[in-house]
Amino acid sequence: MSYIATANKHENSAVALANGDVYFADTYYDKREHWLKTNNQYIPISDRVGTDNIIVSANENSTRLLSFNKHTHQLSLLDATDFKTIKQWQIPGRIVLAKIRKNRIAIIYADATTLQNQLMLLNTDNTETVISTIDTPLAIAWRNDHQLIVHAKHTQFLELDSQTNRYHELPMPDKLTAIKPSIVTMASNEQTLFIATSADIYSAALEELTEVNTLIKMKPSNYILHLNAQNEKLAISFVTANNQNSIELYTEKRPSN
Repeated sequence: MSYIATANKHENSAVALANGDVYFADTYYDKREHWLKTNNQYIPISDRVGTDNIIVSANENSTRLLSFNKHTHQLSLLDATDFKTIKQWQIPGRIVLAKIRKNRIAIIYADATTLQNQLMLLNTDNTETVISTIDTPLAIAWRNDHQLIVHAKHTQFLELDSQTNRYHELPMPDKLTAIKPSIVTMASNEQTLFIATSADIYSAALEELTEVNTLIKMKPSNYILHLNAQNEKLAISFVTANNQNSIELYTEKRPSN
């Protein structure tokens, strides 16, 4: 493992790009900046990405990026070489996360009316928009070019066919079922599904999904926020607590007579 951001940067979303480059956002209070790390140099790209936008994922060969605007709820497909916009969609709510594979985009968003999580499927080649009926999706990862693994709140893991919008429950090993209530996020590359709780990252072969292995155990003061997997790279965004939590009790000092 190697750190992407330096000590004076507060990285909160990282995406591995081609040729060893890495994109990340640097957020400090309400200020957001965008950086490209290439050849151990940090290149500011906020003017190209936009301070209200944040890049959340890349496709399987890191040629296309997804970004969204937290104020306008607009999702954008970007060219990874120059960060120029290829296509945009207006999402009916706050975007929670998005994953892209070939010409398919899967989005979990919080509906503006109900505030419940919904799963939307987009096709970058046309105007097709499909809303899944899966109840309260929490995390997603592509299994292949058409199937999507969905971690939902009220059921076990589901496999959704992005072409037919049909889904079924996946048989899962006991270890994955045991950690399901603690899952924070998921990601996948061509071969592997990565599942993260706040403290640990697990891996499973996408083809079988029969055996789950502990891949990384974070330090006790580190808490995982997001995962992004591209090719052989796994980008882990986490927050570090500098001090152990503590509770201090005070009693009011009574005035002396």
